[in-house]
Amino acid sequence: MLDGLIELDAAYSKEFGEHLTINSSYRSYEAQAAIYDPSSPIAAPPGCSNHGMGLAVDIGGGVETFDTEQYNWLKANAKTYGWVHPAFAEPNGRVPEPWHWESVLARAGS
Repeated sequence: MLDGLIELDAAYSKEFGEHLTINSSYRSYEAQAAIYDPSSPIAAPPGCSNHGMGLAVDIGGGVETFDTEQYNWLKANAKTYGWVHPAFAEPNGRVPEPWHWESVLARAGS
């Protein structure tokens, strides 16, 4: 999983001349609890987040907006390196988050 993210970063860097900007990755249970708001669908309940399992990253640097060159490149290439943009985070998903990417391992049991 980490190797795939490193390889994805290398390919992204070759394409755009800069590294992926990781804004968030692993979150401890305490960090999950600190950002969880039951009235908002943005963060999963503590203990249920793929960030807490080390299987998700939030990416900036142009990827945090739908339909940018960087976002579209990631959509077309990330799966080659073991990373996907989950359906719930798509523009018409229940929580549209262009920045949220997950290891394919996060969806392996789904």
